[in-house]
Amino acid sequence: MKLFQNKICSAIAQEKGLDPGGNAAELRRMIVIETPLPWQSNGIKNLPEGFQQLYKKFRAAPNIGQLFKELHITSFLLAAPAGADGTGKAVKRETTDRRVMIWSRNGDASPVATRTVYQLPETKIADLGWALTYKPETLSEFDRFLIEPHQNGRDFLVCTHGTRDVACAKFGVPLYKRLKEKLDEPDRVWRVSHFGGHVYAPTMIEFPVGIYWAYVGNEQLAQIVSRQGDVKTLKNHYRGWTGTPRGVVQLAERELLLQIGWSWLDRPRTGRIIEQEDVDTPSWAVVELTVEDPEEIFTVRVERDGSVQTPASSTKLFKFAYTYPQYRSAVLADGLR
Repeated sequence: MKLFQNKICSAIAQEKGLDPGGNAAELRRMIVIETPLPWQSNGIKNLPEGFQQLYKKFRAAPNIGQLFKELHITSFLLAAPAGADGTGKAVKRETTDRRVMIWSRNGDASPVATRTVYQLPETKIADLGWALTYKPETLSEFDRFLIEPHQNGRDFLVCTHGTRDVACAKFGVPLYKRLKEKLDEPDRVWRVSHFGGHVYAPTMIEFPVGIYWAYVGNEQLAQIVSRQGDVKTLKNHYRGWTGTPRGVVQLAERELLLQIGWSWLDRPRTGRIIEQEDVDTPSWAVVELTVEDPEEIFTVRVERDGSVQTPASSTKLFKFAYTYPQYRSAVLADGLR
């Protein structure tokens, strides 16, 4: 097997034409905790001890995936304090208070996530984490720490976690800086820790729509920020929408975006597999996407279309190539009542 040395995983992936579609985490709730730089490779180790104990409880669960769904959590991320310049140096802070930002989807079909922000002492972060997960009946005790209760605007979370993979620092930091220069209030950009997929760097999550983007260059950034231009040119930059399950359902959802255009992102929708090849690793599936108010039903067929072999990481621990299945999709029926 060919080894890839002294190269960046996402650069190799783009050269090989790796399609990032279908590779976004399904989101119910994402918790982002303001944490000073620098970060360790395992970002959880940068959090207060009480929060680390909370995380260990999750990891010890027999079925962690099911637990995260039951607790309406997708992930914990770190965010550098506002003003971080991308150098990796610690930013001097006037207070020990930290922000905790939470994006939650309200209902299965909701096209956007609601943003909630707390600003509280470091000693209270673990307590808030336990309340958000295991003790929701105590959450009102933290209301006094709420800030920006009705602030609008978009948030762009750019992975710059270079200690996890060099690709995220090399490509993510410049993207973060461009966004800082480009965005106007009330839109915001945050440099955040690893959320998966450094092979797609520079990669970012856009809220409130909950979209994972990949290989974001200047041209793609201009389109994403303005929501203008032919959305079909972003096909190989759209990892997926967090409101649908990872894999073929996200690929089908992307196909509808390409066919309908930017307005698709604002439509309440759900997706599910209604038929697929009856084997352990299906090569095709039929996906149904239902739009609410007014109700429309779209049917999309997704088929495997070869594969791309490329490194999943730039680090020495992952020297060998990984085989990523690739897919094509087509709308079979739309506007069904």
